[in-house]
Amino acid sequence: MDNNYLNQEIERLTNCALSVLENYDRVQDNPDRDILPSIVSQQLSTEGKITLSLFACPSYDPSALTSKTQENYIRTEVKGTDLFTPRVPRINKLRDDLRKLGIQTDIVIFLGDSDPNTYVLPILSKYGVVADQAKLNERQAQYAQSFESRAKSLLGEDVVVFSLAKECLH
Repeated sequence: MDNNYLNQEIERLTNCALSVLENYDRVQDNPDRDILPSIVSQQLSTEGKITLSLFACPSYDPSALTSKTQENYIRTEVKGTDLFTPRVPRINKLRDDLRKLGIQTDIVIFLGDSDPNTYVLPILSKYGVVADQAKLNERQAQYAQSFESRAKSLLGEDVVVFSLAKECLH
C-alpha cells in the first residue's frame, strides 16, 4: 500500500473515532478536545488502535477510621455497586461503536487508591489516627487485585489496571 492511501485511511478513521468520542463526551468545553485529533491520529498510525484511559475511585470504609484498625479503611475486595460499575455499559457501548467502524481499543484504568497515603491518613495522624502501614499496603494490593479481576470480567481480559498506590507510593 502506498503512503498516501495509508494517510487517508488514518485521517478517515481519526475523524470517525472523534465523531464517536464526541457523542460520548459529557464535558462541555472539554479542554482536551483540541488535542484529541492529534492523539487519536498518532495512536492509530503507530499502534493501529486507540487507548481509552479511565480513572476509577475505590470504595472505602470511613467507620474504620474511628476503630482500632484504621487500615481497614481500605477494603480488600470490590463488593456491591461502586462508582465504576454503573459506567461499564457505556464503556462497552463506546468500544462497540468504535469496533463497528474498524477501530480497535485498549482500556487502561487508573485506580485512584493513593488517597489514604497521600492525604487522608497523614492529616488524621495529627489527631491520633495511625494505621499499620504494612497492613495498609497489603489491603491496597488486595483491593487492586480484586478491582482488576472485576474490571477484566466486565470489560475483557485485555484491560490493564494501574494502582496509583502501587505505582506512585511504593
